[in-house]
Amino acid sequence: MCSTPLREALFISGAKNAAQKHFPGVEKKMQEMYTRRGGLYDKEQSEEEYVKIIETLIDRGADLDARDAKEGCPAIVLAARHGKAKIIEALLGHGADVNAACTEGLAENTTALVVASVHGDPDTLHTLLAAPSCDCRPAQAGFTAVILAAHLGRIEALEILAESKKCDLDAAMGEEAGNAEGKTAAHHCAENNQWECIDILGRHGANLDVTDKWGQTPHHAALYFKYDKVLEALERHGAQWSPPPELPPVGAEGREPEL
Repeated sequence: MCSTPLREALFISGAKNAAQKHFPGVEKKMQEMYTRRGGLYDKEQSEEEYVKIIETLIDRGADLDARDAKEGCPAIVLAARHGKAKIIEALLGHGADVNAACTEGLAENTTALVVASVHGDPDTLHTLLAAPSCDCRPAQAGFTAVILAAHLGRIEALEILAESKKCDLDAAMGEEAGNAEGKTAAHHCAENNQWECIDILGRHGANLDVTDKWGQTPHHAALYFKYDKVLEALERHGAQWSPPPELPPVGAEGREPEL
């Protein structure tokens, strides 16, 4: 069960709606707490003011490892979800685990870095990656921060992740990903017409000839979908052409329909 201080911390970390849903009355508690500090409570306070409040809560014993009731997410993930880089910096400064992950439902194993890559906020990414112990561990089904940024076309986020040298640009999705097993960020770029992301991966030395479970390369995917700009980007970075592999029919053992 989350402590009252952490409920307030969740609220001011940006997850206002979630906090209200899971912790009824949290806004009233927040107002009472802030009034006791001699200030005037305002939901539209600046992030700097919220940082001061969070630091006060931590000084009063807020549990940095406590999690919300719905998805088991720690405060650092909730802050990343809302692009609160200064709050993340404050949490890390007080010893929060940069790699702490959610534990329930669709958010299971999701870290703040994974969330930041989805939303593409550069300040949040820089703050997280500056932590010495920050890594690129995957979320569910092997989705890494790099794969998600490539899949969604978060160009600036992918550039930041690649420049950090902390993430494996060639990490592949595992067998829990089903038909997507073995796909890397390069595959996701090619399948989603993210040619600018191919350029980023190529500049930073990613393997653009990597094969997935079915022996398909990013080049094969771009050919199949007729994405000319992706093909041009692959050629710019020296990707090799090879005949597409023969795939078993959809529905055959081990091959599921494309999602």
